[in-house]
Amino acid sequence: MLNTVLLEGLIDSYKWSKNKTGFYVTITQKRKFGNQTFTDYYVIYANDQLGLELEKYVLEHEYLAVKGSLTTYQDKKSKVWKTQILAEKILVRK
Repeated sequence: MLNTVLLEGLIDSYKWSKNKTGFYVTITQKRKFGNQTFTDYYVIYANDQLGLELEKYVLEHEYLAVKGSLTTYQDKKSKVWKTQILAEKILVRK
């Protein structure tokens, strides 16, 4: 199942995959519900040339906005279904 998403948030962490084929970035968003504040974490990944561009971008910025596709997958170890965003374009804030 693929859905187009626009997502932005503060960069929390980033790393290359073990085999160096994909670059992963975790961003956070804070939202308030009543008196409580919740933090949501989103994983964004990019392959090939966009992965290199994403790495360069996160080293120079603390905030990230992307357009991408929401994908679901089953974690091999935990067998839990998870979601991640395949980045298609880095959106630059002005």
